[in-house]
Amino acid sequence: MGRSMFEIAAKAFYTFILVSLAVLCLRETYLTWFDSTVHYGSFAATKDGLSVPATGDSFRRLIVQQQRRLYQLYRTEPGAAKTGEFRAPGESIHIQSVSDLGDIPTSLLDELKIEAAGINVTSVLSTLQRWVRPPNEITGSIDQVGTAIYVTANWPDAPKREGNGREARTFVPPQQTDVDGASFEIACRIFLARIGSADPVWKDIGDSDFCSFSKSLVAFKEYVSLRDRAVSDDDRKKAQDGPLARAQVEVQRLLASRTNLIFAYKLSGYIDIERSGIIPAANAAKIKEMLDSAEGGFKEYLKRLIEIKAEARDADVQERITYLAARRGQLTQTAQTSANTKEFLGAIEKIPRSRIGVAITTPHPGASIGPVDTAAAGTLCCFVKDRDGKHYLLTAGYVVGNVGTMIVSPATIDEAPSRDVGKVAAIVEGIALIETSRTDLANTGITGVADMPKPGDTLKLIGRTSKSVSGTMIGIEKSSLFSMGSASGAEQDVIAVTRISSPGDGGAPVLDTQERLVGILMARSNEKSLVLPLKDFLDRNHLNLL
Repeated sequence: MGRSMFEIAAKAFYTFILVSLAVLCLRETYLTWFDSTVHYGSFAATKDGLSVPATGDSFRRLIVQQQRRLYQLYRTEPGAAKTGEFRAPGESIHIQSVSDLGDIPTSLLDELKIEAAGINVTSVLSTLQRWVRPPNEITGSIDQVGTAIYVTANWPDAPKREGNGREARTFVPPQQTDVDGASFEIACRIFLARIGSADPVWKDIGDSDFCSFSKSLVAFKEYVSLRDRAVSDDDRKKAQDGPLARAQVEVQRLLASRTNLIFAYKLSGYIDIERSGIIPAANAAKIKEMLDSAEGGFKEYLKRLIEIKAEARDADVQERITYLAARRGQLTQTAQTSANTKEFLGAIEKIPRSRIGVAITTPHPGASIGPVDTAAAGTLCCFVKDRDGKHYLLTAGYVVGNVGTMIVSPATIDEAPSRDVGKVAAIVEGIALIETSRTDLANTGITGVADMPKPGDTLKLIGRTSKSVSGTMIGIEKSSLFSMGSASGAEQDVIAVTRISSPGDGGAPVLDTQERLVGILMARSNEKSLVLPLKDFLDRNHLNLL
């Protein structure tokens, strides 16, 4: 009897061990599978400062939908799409406001409620799910202020862009005007973080460039898919006026900046540039010629493109220099140089050098500024120094992207060639501090720092797009939007002004009537502009104007 009990106990023990090993193997298998997937946690949501909890969950599901669109978009290898057999990327998602997010359908598991013998089976399944799920969730927030939408996402264990391993990543795309645009921007950045570490072709592409390319690719495929099917003339016209028009604008913008090097290469892989009819035939032929000249590698292709552009620019520069030298020689051959001749010589010296590739402007408050590797652009606010003597440029954090980004002025999207001005050292309370070693910088047009203005006061913005525009202070509002990511996350006083800003003015200095710096432009809506006061910010961070 004792031996029988021992055998039973031994069998039970071994069974327990085997079951435990099986469970652990299943869990490890799940973890291995999870490593190739992305799990989304909670997203906090606010609208005009008020919390809307259910909206955050809907926004999370919207990002998942956008991720699926991207997988469908890029699942075909480059070159396979040139046959003309395009697959529609799915229904476009169009959600304008945060308040509309409640309509996003939940998954079957979210709706499932099962009870058996008094036991909540759904709860048990959720507990098991939490046990096997790693704590590597992507979380974030979405905040709407007027018509401006700001979104951020945090991934504590994302793949590294360079080398092996993992690292914490924070994604903060530029402000958007609709929810689907915001979700697409976040989805693009997460998608690139994953494929960028595995595919060397994408490794050196910036977040903004990838998102711009993906938007254009969606528009191309939607249009071509629609064009290849039997649809009404009205539907075809809508496609031409909508996604096709947007794609044309984006293509022309990218072809006009240095990002066209990457865009042209990837575009040629996923879309037949001649068949699409989007790019003019001459441009399409030129891109194809440059592709054919590349000897099989992305770097070689870029090198060849850069050489071609450099040759064209060098020829243009040499032609201008020859012309100026000839004109100067003609004018100085006379025995006496008249006053008119001196004036004409001065005019020659003032010919815009941006047309011949020579940057002659010095960065100043109100100047164009942006990341070196994207077409994003904003406005330089001012120059400051800390108590250690280090010099910084200030602008809005969403203009520059991430810490470590190289910044140029003017921005690459503007016509004038850009010069490096520094690297993003930190983003504090929504304001980017760009460290610089340049010594030729001055706060031209700024006489000092002002205290908080009063409602009714006249304030002036100096912006990249709007130049000089004056407005009236409406009042002071409370917002935690610009302190996202800070240790406190506390609400801040924000100055509301009658709308004085336009796209591209983000980060611009706002002055009072005595030319004193009041604050930095951070956001806008249809009715007003929002300015973050700078006096307390500078004091808290031990910064002073240069």
